[in-house]
Amino acid sequence: MNPFKLLMIWACLVLAACGGGGSDSPPQAKPESVALELLVPAYVYPSNNTLWRDITDAASQVKINAVLNPSNGPGTRTDSVIASAVMAFRSAGGKTFGYVSSSYGARAIASAKTDIDRYLGFYDVDGFFIDEMAATADQLAYYRELYAYIKAKGDYRVIGNPGVSTLEGYMAAADVLVTYEHAYSTYASNASASWVGRYAASRFAHIVYDVGSAVSMQSIISGLAGKRVGWVYVTDDAAANPYDRLPAYWQDEIAAIKAR
Repeated sequence: MNPFKLLMIWACLVLAACGGGGSDSPPQAKPESVALELLVPAYVYPSNNTLWRDITDAASQVKINAVLNPSNGPGTRTDSVIASAVMAFRSAGGKTFGYVSSSYGARAIASAKTDIDRYLGFYDVDGFFIDEMAATADQLAYYRELYAYIKAKGDYRVIGNPGVSTLEGYMAAADVLVTYEHAYSTYASNASASWVGRYAASRFAHIVYDVGSAVSMQSIISGLAGKRVGWVYVTDDAAANPYDRLPAYWQDEIAAIKAR
């Protein structure tokens, strides 16, 4: 064989073995085994029912992240009942995230920043839950600015909630993205975007409501690895507010999370 051709073949084989070829595409992430975390929208006043007590009791068993939402945001002053519930929950091992509405980028960013500052002044929080996050390229700069504002405040985590599959660019605007928040009726047909596989499962969350049975809840949790999701909340609650109580199968959900 022509020595030049032989040299070229050898070079091609080395390049292929090293994953070369000039592609700028990020490498596909390897499958991973991660401990699931719960993401509970704790949109209940602590004295109204047992939600805060129950998540506090479970916080020593599994990782629980609670979204704190005193008044569609932090309100205008510290509420001592809420502050006490948050303190007990965090002392048990839980983490709290302040709810911040963004109206899909239509809310004045100064107002969102004010909410962030108020949470930091009123309550002990571990991060922020940016709700109503847009999923379009034209609003990405808004959320990146909000993310940078939070990170400048300290080591706080940011959960972004578009509630649907979104653009990969939003990975630079949140530490965790909620890519599904909807009823169980459409969950089976929900597919993760192809780019999701390039990131750790711990970067994604699903919130599924109106899940009528513990069997269906367990099916969702057992299938999360295939969807590359590391944070989850499943509830049988529905109606206008599916987050005004914990599911009837709460203890079964804790057990299912622990089993993973």
